[in-house]
Amino acid sequence: MENKIIGYLLIAVGVLVIFLTAVSVYNVFVNKAAPIGIVSEESLFGSKSEGPSALEALNLSPSSLTYFVNLSFHLLLAGFLVNVGFRIASLGTMLARPIVVDLQAKGLPKKGPQEKNK
Repeated sequence: MENKIIGYLLIAVGVLVIFLTAVSVYNVFVNKAAPIGIVSEESLFGSKSEGPSALEALNLSPSSLTYFVNLSFHLLLAGFLVNVGFRIASLGTMLARPIVVDLQAKGLPKKGPQEKNK
């Protein structure tokens, strides 16, 4: 009985992790929230007094490139969290379902000395 309670609890936790991760990714895509700020402009480009760069030739601003790098890290982390939530929920499913073992299997053919030659 304790295994079923723990199993259902793990299922709820796993689904909650997946749901919260999906809400976070949705909020980032509709610009209600910013992606996780792992990389800053200074860490990518150094000081800003270095003159024209290849980004200006491509008509990209350093802030937009930083945003896309942070967005990709955010999506990578979200994928990892969804995977963790799935693993927790599947472990809960294994604990919640009953384990049935039939020790007296009927209908299995018996191997005798005649069937070994065939």
